[in-house]
Amino acid sequence: MDVSLVKLKEGHMGSVTGEVLYNEEEMGRLESEVKSLKVKNEELEAELRKAKDENEIMHSEKKECETQFELAAKKLKEEMLVRTKEYEAEIYKLKEEISSYKDMSMENKRLQEEVMQLKAMEDKCKSIEEIVEQYNVTEEKIKQLQPVSYTHLRAHETSLHLVCRLLLEKKKKKKK
Repeated sequence: MDVSLVKLKEGHMGSVTGEVLYNEEEMGRLESEVKSLKVKNEELEAELRKAKDENEIMHSEKKECETQFELAAKKLKEEMLVRTKEYEAEIYKLKEEISSYKDMSMENKRLQEEVMQLKAMEDKCKSIEEIVEQYNVTEEKIKQLQPVSYTHLRAHETSLHLVCRLLLEKKKKKKK
């Protein structure tokens, strides 16, 4: 409260006219300040409404973004599941191929062993052919050969070939 108004209330009478004039000027100044404050208040209220509107727009945009994000995340998750299943199927196929390659590799090793055996047999055949050439063995000579018993063969391996001869003579006598 203004000092001059306080003096009037307390009962001090001074120059009332001067104080009233002073109060009118002060009142005019205060009224213009109030008007300017009202204008500023209206401007601030307008800015506040604008900010609230922008806030509502941003809030709705945020919700829309969140919804789009959730949909995108859900779609991405579904795609990842599909791709994961595709990759798992591909991995299964690759494992089967690897297994078949392992089987092929084992078969290949087996075939290589057979080839080595065949080469060894070929080498033996070559050495037999060399023997045939060396001793001049012909088909006619082979046809003239007669089969002999196991005992006969065993006898020739030892110094007991006499026993074999005796057995042969014994057989000849029985046939006669």
